[in-house]
Amino acid sequence: MDRHLLCWNDPRRPRSGAGNQGTVPGHLSLPPAEEDARGISGWQVRRFLSGTNLRGNFALLEAVSPPMLCSDHMPWLSKEQLTPLDSQPVSGLYALHGDVMASAYQREDLRSLTYPLIRFPSGITRELTVDNDSANILVAGGLTVAYSGGAAAALEAVRETTGERGLLAYLEDDHTLVILDPETRRATRLDYDRRENHLANVVRFPEHAMDLLDGETRAALPPLRSTERLGRNALARAKFFTPDANWTWYATEFDGDDLFFGLVSGFELEYGYFSLRELEGIQGGLALPVERDLHYHPEPLHAIEARHRR
Repeated sequence: MDRHLLCWNDPRRPRSGAGNQGTVPGHLSLPPAEEDARGISGWQVRRFLSGTNLRGNFALLEAVSPPMLCSDHMPWLSKEQLTPLDSQPVSGLYALHGDVMASAYQREDLRSLTYPLIRFPSGITRELTVDNDSANILVAGGLTVAYSGGAAAALEAVRETTGERGLLAYLEDDHTLVILDPETRRATRLDYDRRENHLANVVRFPEHAMDLLDGETRAALPPLRSTERLGRNALARAKFFTPDANWTWYATEFDGDDLFFGLVSGFELEYGYFSLRELEGIQGGLALPVERDLHYHPEPLHAIEARHRR
């Protein structure tokens, strides 16, 4: 099975950048007008948020977008391993049980493990990772911030990485950090408790767009190349689709950050890599965003391929 990249500038795919217009609804204050770390001025961000056609600006953003980064942010822990938050009254803290996930997603390697998550008041679930006894939250893509410490400290922690990835990060106020992706027109707002200074809520914008990769789906996907020996017998454990266009993405593997491998059905049926960031930016003919199939059950690639070729 050939493995190749099917994302970003592939002319066969629905475009996620130039020519698409959109807004980010909700209550987001904008960064100051001075140049940010990427050299994109505040007025450009304002034009983006107001829904102005950004064909020229998107050309600039695509030109400076870096290659996708691969990393491992899958926080599976042994059942005996504690997290720094286990002794604290953290609202929404729970864990996926590897034995249950092994049965549901046919991942025998997950038995006797746990996957800690926090369900925030917005309904969004995010992974809890442990690094040198510090509790971190995977908030967007491969970006992690410390659970405690406040918005300003979180901004300093992600400033370099967001700049490398073409994202904008800024403080809306002393207790609120916003991470904005100009390419996909999506944003993540991190609200910190004003008294305890810990992360209290994670909100995604636009709010009508589905959170494509929730905690359970991310936990279910094995690492890149881990199922390569299975060929077309590998299981696709997640399905994404455009509700207003005939495109479907079946994911068999995930790098824990942004990159999937799987089967893509569009103008033709083909195997290859595609990115979460790409999916978040795609719109169909009615400008509807990509969705994850909530009723999908894992199935082998050869069965999916046979169904699409009928």
